[in-house]
Amino acid sequence: MKYTPNDLISHYIYLIHLELNILNNSLLKDCEITSSQFRVLSCLWVKDGLTQSEIHEYLGIKPSSISGLIDCLEKKGFLKRVVDKEDARINRIYLTEKSSEFKECCWEKAIGLNNDILEGFDEQEKEEVKKILVKLYDNVHKRLLNHDK
Repeated sequence: MKYTPNDLISHYIYLIHLELNILNNSLLKDCEITSSQFRVLSCLWVKDGLTQSEIHEYLGIKPSSISGLIDCLEKKGFLKRVVDKEDARINRIYLTEKSSEFKECCWEKAIGLNNDILEGFDEQEKEEVKKILVKLYDNVHKRLLNHDK
């Protein structure tokens, strides 16, 4: 049997990822951030004062990439690093007033894009898509954990 990339679900997931990244970056330009930087900020909007390691674990981004994203966001005035009171080797990452000012704008754009890509889906279909994606993620994550052994 002859296979093509179109036979693989991973092919479509990859294409969706690429195009969503392009759209997100374009939409978030007004907010002065990239889609990767938005992911870091959104993590901190949920729980401010996380360590770089905690952000890495939550987002699944390489530690070196997290460091670069935090550096850039700090230079732009969105974040600040504060040495942990109990362990001077650890930096906690805190949001600044500027990041609070941009929060609503960023979320509006993210929710707007989310609504756009789900256009034509009824509520039940939206929930089903989300359930399927979570299940796919869980399967990939399990495979990755077993792969490291």
